[in-house]
Amino acid sequence: MALGIAIIRILLVALAIFLGFFFLPDVARSIDIILLLAVAVIGILSFFSHVVFHKQDAKRLGWQTERPDWQFEVGFANLAIGLVALVAYILSWGLTTKASIVLIYGLYLLQAAILHTIRAIQYHDTNIQHLIMSVFSAIIFSGYLTIFGIIALMK
Repeated sequence: MALGIAIIRILLVALAIFLGFFFLPDVARSIDIILLLAVAVIGILSFFSHVVFHKQDAKRLGWQTERPDWQFEVGFANLAIGLVALVAYILSWGLTTKASIVLIYGLYLLQAAILHTIRAIQYHDTNIQHLIMSVFSAIIFSGYLTIFGIIALMK
């Protein structure tokens, strides 16, 4: 199930990237799409992956442990940001707030991407599927969110 959620997340991120760029001349609309798909939905799905299906997710990442506390922390952080993003979208909190939430999630995921990269280097991870799903995709996703957050905040 964790792999299925990971694949759904990647597909949703791809859709959010496409739609974000497609509607970019209208920054407010782009941020709404990104906030809903790439932050709210992804954040909530990530909670389920890290908390509900934590054993499968740890195995998928190659980080099995008897103490999954770190996964629960990551899951609850994703849920918190995802729920705030959902509320901001539903209640139309304004461009600055929405862009700030997108930027926060982008920076949070950038830190995760850096951690995944360091782990891949430390353990000489040459598994292409693992590198694409946990390193490359995280770097692209976090960069996308960070750039769009900054673009919207500059408007």
